[in-house]
Amino acid sequence: MRILHTSDTHSAFIQLDGLETADCIAHYGDLLPNKHWGAIGKGSEYLAEEKRYQENWIHHHREHFKRWIGDKTFLFCPGNHDFIDPVPQLQRYGINAQSICNRKFTLDGITFYGFPYIPWMGGSWNWEMDSQRMIRALDPVVDMLNAGEIQVLVAHCPIGGIMDRNQQNTPCGNTAMTNALEY
Repeated sequence: MRILHTSDTHSAFIQLDGLETADCIAHYGDLLPNKHWGAIGKGSEYLAEEKRYQENWIHHHREHFKRWIGDKTFLFCPGNHDFIDPVPQLQRYGINAQSICNRKFTLDGITFYGFPYIPWMGGSWNWEMDSQRMIRALDPVVDMLNAGEIQVLVAHCPIGGIMDRNQQNTPCGNTAMTNALEY
């Protein structure tokens, strides 16, 4: 199976190299645009507005999604900028989209699992967790990996210490995940 991996497209329908030969697209989050950067930290009225904004954006760009994804299976794990799950809406528009957020999904004998959590950044983003909660969230994932139940772990935040530098060249990976996977 050929899997095209992408993330952090932030509302851009970028040219996906290898799309022609891919069997599926795995999107690792930050698919959607934001009206307010960090809506959670600004209060519930901003969060509700952010969700409506993202739903409306998907609706207005449904034809772009259809052309972008085509007949491929689209596996989605949200990122910290995604305040809604776009999968039900994409499915209503005829796109073969599957949410893998905190769940397993098997495609052609390969089981994917989506892990959306990111290390705590101050409380303004979706899926943030402090290190203790992160460790508890990782425990069942590690058990599933060890049992051979998952072949592809899709995580929005990169593993700490491995290609995890941001635009400011600062490491921003999930060290709790690194530790859990190494253990």
